[in-house]
Amino acid sequence: MKSLTLNIRYGLLLLLIPFTLACTNNWDNHYSADPDVIPAQSLWESIGERPELLSDFAELLQLTAYDKVLDADQVYTIWAPANGHFNIDSLRALIDEGKKDQVIAEFVKNHIARFSHPVSSLTDKQVLLLSKKSERLRSGEAAASFLFGQTGILSKNILSSNGILHIIDRANPFFFNIYEYLKTDTELDSLTSFIYSFDKAVFDPLLSVPYGVVDGKTIYVDSVISIENELLEKIGLLNHEDSTYWLLAPSNSAWNQAYDSIRQYFKYDLKVAKADSLEQANTKMMMVRDLVFNAKLQSSPQDSLFSTQYQVLDKKYHVYHRPYEAGNIFSRTTEEVSCSNGVIFKSDDWFYRPEQNFYQEIKVEAERTTGRDYSSSLCDIMDRVVKPEDNYKISNKRYIHLMPAGTSRNPWVTFEIPNTLSAAYDIYCVFVPYKYYNPAHENVDKPVKLKFSLTYNDEKGNSRTIVCRDSAGSNIYETDPSKLDTVLVLSNYTFPVANYGQENNTVMLKLETSITSKETALYTREMLIDCICLKPHLN
Repeated sequence: MKSLTLNIRYGLLLLLIPFTLACTNNWDNHYSADPDVIPAQSLWESIGERPELLSDFAELLQLTAYDKVLDADQVYTIWAPANGHFNIDSLRALIDEGKKDQVIAEFVKNHIARFSHPVSSLTDKQVLLLSKKSERLRSGEAAASFLFGQTGILSKNILSSNGILHIIDRANPFFFNIYEYLKTDTELDSLTSFIYSFDKAVFDPLLSVPYGVVDGKTIYVDSVISIENELLEKIGLLNHEDSTYWLLAPSNSAWNQAYDSIRQYFKYDLKVAKADSLEQANTKMMMVRDLVFNAKLQSSPQDSLFSTQYQVLDKKYHVYHRPYEAGNIFSRTTEEVSCSNGVIFKSDDWFYRPEQNFYQEIKVEAERTTGRDYSSSLCDIMDRVVKPEDNYKISNKRYIHLMPAGTSRNPWVTFEIPNTLSAAYDIYCVFVPYKYYNPAHENVDKPVKLKFSLTYNDEKGNSRTIVCRDSAGSNIYETDPSKLDTVLVLSNYTFPVANYGQENNTVMLKLETSITSKETALYTREMLIDCICLKPHLN
């Protein structure tokens, strides 16, 4: 495995030139303003007055129009590298190539912070730069020495009307965060394109620098644009510097391999609007949502890794046991890229299994009124709650009690089942024994005899209904009144199309008692129903 520590993009490599600059108290006094007097000159003017030290930096500010920014009223602190301490030629070349925005983002803004940040022997703090990077500002080990990140401060606290200027002995290196690095690696184009497709540029007038008003509209010399990304807000803020993440990044070939295997779970019928787009969007969303791991929350990464989607209340999903063993997700990474907010692990393989991520159990609680229908069934439904002293393993501690309105009718109830995939499921219905409700009732030993029917859409979008049959081929089912009975309704049933994420649920399961008047002594028409469960059928 190769290990790569990335300091700065090719083209912004800083040329460190051996250089010693005498720094005496007289020199400091010559360039420092009287702290009791607010200087009239701006930061830009202060930089321009020191051509023997800062002419290269001043030229770069002019080429990027940041001379105007530093000549305005907003307060900044600048750490300006002295002449000969950075490669001005490579930066000029990038600007000539039309990459001025890159130079601004990765060099200019990496030496500027908002507000005043003077240094003293007591200084030790983190400073947020305009580049969104954070650097430590502190006093050094030697007497009267100060450090900005890993750079030494040659001259400090040069006051101006709109801030403070420090002169440093080298350029401050720019480290990519994970989000920034992705767009530099062509081997990760597929992943990068999907993540960046959620970018939304938002103008921030409060942080922008106004230059004047033209025709009643404010003109900004420095417009601050923030990038918001809805996807990263869900899977992990890879564009922020205040967290540490691990990203398992599939190469383009691994991405294509995963896409082809996962898309089959998101086939929609022909009547669904933009079915192809839904298939593509949902497939890619499922591919990325378990790629990010919060490094600070991994207590024993060799034993198990928890993605950012992991929920303590549902421990079956988004957890990857023994991730470094052969055949598991981190077993064949090809390269590690260290970034300012974590590590990227590149891989040419895709070892995620659907049942660890998106191919999940679907549970419909019977007491949930939404999607439940019994309107013409001539029955009553009561919501029952398990008593605190009863240790019954009933889902959500609640169930429904369906009671026929007459003695000769077979009542029924239908449940909508949301978010089914175009995949195979084992379908169960869980019945509560009558003794849990009333152990002294005459129905306590009577089973329920019933039948099930399943409604779904076919590939053309037409609704279909089938009569369910057990493994012996019978369409009649009986419950066991002695226990909480999980009845297998259908095994390995494959839905031809997905209903995932749709407002209208097209999958429904109907329960209807099937008891004749002569059978009422043997069976009960009252149904106590806990829930409907669809479990992925795994080969």
